[in-house]
Amino acid sequence: MEDDNSCLDFNEIKKSKKKNIKNDEHIHDLDFSIRTREFKKIIQCIADNFNDLDKVTHDVILSYFIGVNDNGIVNLSEDDIKTVINEHLKVDKSLLESWNDIDEDNFEKKYLIAIQNKFTTILANAIKENFKIDEQFKKAFTIEINNFLMNFSNAIQPLLSQLNDAMVKLIKSIDIPDIDDVQKEKLEASYRRWGEYGWTLLPNSPIDFFNNVPSTQIEADKLALVYCTNDDILKLFEMLRKNVQISQDDLEESIYTFNHEKYKSCVMIIFSMLDSILIKLQRDEDRAGVKKYRPSGKKAVSNINNRIQNQDSEYKMGLFLWVNVISCLKKVFEEGNDFKIQPEVINRNFLDHGMLERKVKRNDCIQVFILLHNMCELFSLFDLLDKEV
Repeated sequence: MEDDNSCLDFNEIKKSKKKNIKNDEHIHDLDFSIRTREFKKIIQCIADNFNDLDKVTHDVILSYFIGVNDNGIVNLSEDDIKTVINEHLKVDKSLLESWNDIDEDNFEKKYLIAIQNKFTTILANAIKENFKIDEQFKKAFTIEINNFLMNFSNAIQPLLSQLNDAMVKLIKSIDIPDIDDVQKEKLEASYRRWGEYGWTLLPNSPIDFFNNVPSTQIEADKLALVYCTNDDILKLFEMLRKNVQISQDDLEESIYTFNHEKYKSCVMIIFSMLDSILIKLQRDEDRAGVKKYRPSGKKAVSNINNRIQNQDSEYKMGLFLWVNVISCLKKVFEEGNDFKIQPEVINRNFLDHGMLERKVKRNDCIQVFILLHNMCELFSLFDLLDKEV
């Protein structure tokens, strides 16, 4: 769970900017670190058209006073607040740069906007520095940024698109070097193996989480479930509810059965949703057999995979999302092969034909919920969802 008293620490904010100031004849030590709680207040205040501006600014300034708890009494006049803000600008170069770029006459509004812009820029730069991705991967990478922001804090929800746009613009302006072929092959193998374990990109995990592959299914499950808390799942449900490509009636039924621990019913509903999207994306040339029916399951996955692979697009093998999602789809739609060997990963054919010997678990539901989300993200990335037959 997120600690509201923790300080935001995006790479370059590792050293607190400290000063002291005289107030009411007392000398107070100041620490200009921004706590998560105050950052939430800033974001919400800006999103609400600066409602409670004075109170939020006062709370932010008060949080800098070392040794003064939330109930501590420090009388801050308007001049005191301006003095503290000016001291902050003197010791924080990146904040001053943000401040100078803002066209706003109100001193307090300008300060809150500067803090927001500073952290947005730092986050984008941190992403750029820590993850070397090629030009072809940028569009897919913005999905990861959006997923990260969706899970950062409920308080940020009203401002998600603004923050996301700011970072996307910054990332697109950066000349990011290519990854070499050896690293590329290693990453593709890792993302593919994670898919074969039944796990696709976890919305709340670190962006480089899939860069290393576990050696067993048990290890993969243990690592992935760290980022599948109850809160993470609720946020995933909210993302799925906003997806117009998904049957919302089916989604709500699957969520209901999940919450009531009817896991087999839940997984079967999600498999029907996956299959529905796959079938609708089949083209006329994909129709097979005497009656020329559209394929489903593994064959439908194969057709879409070939379509993406052969697409004359700027997004090709750099798309680890593609490798990950397709490998997972192939795994869960894998043929039963006479149903002699029980699958470790939940399998549609074993389940639908009544040949799965173990009970369907909560983890199985979580895997296919996440797969549903990522499959739609992938198909949206390649503009496939608007081309149904």
